[in-house]
Amino acid sequence: MHPLTRSQSDTLAALRQFGVVPVPDSVRASGAGITFAFAYPRDARQILGDRTLFGQGRLGILHSRVVGGVLTEYRSYRTGEEYSLHVVIGKKGGAFADLDRFNPYQSAASLFLHGVLELAPHLARRLATMLSR
Repeated sequence: MHPLTRSQSDTLAALRQFGVVPVPDSVRASGAGITFAFAYPRDARQILGDRTLFGQGRLGILHSRVVGGVLTEYRSYRTGEEYSLHVVIGKKGGAFADLDRFNPYQSAASLFLHGVLELAPHLARRLATMLSR
């Protein structure tokens, strides 16, 4: 496994806490998150498909390039102060995961807060980088 930041290590720990096991040698840093392959894909999809734990949708399009096109994504429901585990599954089987402060599938307020406090600053940085070239 390659060296990870604290946030990336926390993401890896969250995956394991839910029972989603990555292949150790497949874990790579990717922005604030990680890319990886599932050690047990069928088990991982069953866990991620548990609607009492995760919401599912297609909002993970920003991670499309890293996973070869988005097949689907999952976001764990938050309770208290814990972060939401965000897992994006690519069309070719690769996966991306990170931790978000808000789960946009949990409520209208969470969707708004995710957009304003997490997504907008990221998009603004990308736009500024593109304009400075």
